[in-house]
Amino acid sequence: MMPIVLESGVAPMEALLPLFERSPHHHIARSACLGLVPCRAFVDSMDSPTAAMLVLKRFGVGFVAGDARHAESFLSALQGWHPDYDIFDPPLSWHPALNGWSRESYGMIRYGTSFDWHGIDLLRLRAIARPPEGCYIQRYDQPLLEQALSMVWSQDHIGAFLSIGDFLSAGFGFALVREGTLLSGCSCFCNHPDGYEIQVDTHPDAQQKGYAACVSAAFLLETFARGKIPYWDAGNMPSLKLAQKLGFQLTCGFVAWKLTPADGTNRNIAASKTAMGECLDGQNTNEEDEKGAYGSRALLLEQQHPMDESCEEL
Repeated sequence: MMPIVLESGVAPMEALLPLFERSPHHHIARSACLGLVPCRAFVDSMDSPTAAMLVLKRFGVGFVAGDARHAESFLSALQGWHPDYDIFDPPLSWHPALNGWSRESYGMIRYGTSFDWHGIDLLRLRAIARPPEGCYIQRYDQPLLEQALSMVWSQDHIGAFLSIGDFLSAGFGFALVREGTLLSGCSCFCNHPDGYEIQVDTHPDAQQKGYAACVSAAFLLETFARGKIPYWDAGNMPSLKLAQKLGFQLTCGFVAWKLTPADGTNRNIAASKTAMGECLDGQNTNEEDEKGAYGSRALLLEQQHPMDESCEEL
């Protein structure tokens, strides 16, 4: 069957919330169901949905949940929309259809974190947030965001917001600037009912100098001043190490699927085998027990990928 398509801001999506309670990594999906993140939803039924797929409008970031019997038809609806997709922590029953989306599909490891509220050190964060000599921290405004969107490395700095205007109305962020030039930025990728999803990027020529830590610390201080919770999903080891430096703890590793059209150049079968092996080997593959496996996955990842000095921060 072909899915029913719902557009955020047009059709209510609260009925999909129960489907996305399985995974702690679906907080963006849950916020999308509440109308906080612009997205498109694909469902099997308007009245009693048993399967759903949510994909952000600005990026190919997606989430799937529920009955996988129609997974192939749901996923086929993605063809020709975004250039590629990242499907976060899907149920195991969806993996075969994700793997078969194209010959370029592969699995990769991402890292879930939570902030260590018991170990919070505001004085340390303030020290990290001091800009290096010759630089200054500036809150994102229209001209600075226009500069960010003009460069490939910083185009994500308005996150899932559809425009600069939307970002300035509902989001915020900080940039590290030298002589008017953007070097690094940390911003709100999207809003959650109780906090903000973090997006951080640094110019390729300005990495490994502590710039990302500086702007991220400034973002965290503002988040805490607002009484909100920061959310940090690390897509690689440098991002995870930076998060840990700022007070986050690794909670688990999980699989995300990269979906690229068959004529793409991102084929990485080795990465798929590595990700699936490290996150799932030795784990109970019953979906009812997946949530209980997250803690042991985190331990497994720490054992196989210890934080060492060779993993430099952004």
